[in-house]
Amino acid sequence: MSAHLAIRDGRDVLYLHCVQTRSGFLSNMNVGARVPAHASPMGWLLLSDLPAEELLELYRDADLAPMTDKTPNSPKALAQAVWCAGRDGHVISRGVMETGGSSVCAPVRDRAGRVVAAIGVSGTDSAFDLADLGTRYLDSVRHAARRIAERIG
Repeated sequence: MSAHLAIRDGRDVLYLHCVQTRSGFLSNMNVGARVPAHASPMGWLLLSDLPAEELLELYRDADLAPMTDKTPNSPKALAQAVWCAGRDGHVISRGVMETGGSSVCAPVRDRAGRVVAAIGVSGTDSAFDLADLGTRYLDSVRHAARRIAERIG
């Protein structure tokens, strides 16, 4: 699996750092890559601090093209995904951005508790022990997010 750090830029997720796996499964998300925030579990976290009205205004005229059948493709579905991400404080996804892929993501918060970035690990389903997505992987990603938050103050 690979690890990524990203921020939100408008309706996009902008990747700032990437650590590629040493196995044969390479992520196509490199530094500078952009993906639509509506179609990204990291994007849902990055949008989770927006008030509902602001989120709907941001996506009022947007084309929410799906990447898979699990991608939110309406403002209502996006609002639900973003709300769940904010409520849970993480996202564990299976097949949202790519069929057969999984990810575990957590927000990086500033001193005031605002989401300023997101970090996650992603890869093919075969790269994960899928039974551990909500335990071992999530614990590691949350720990990394807290360490980054401490470093940025």
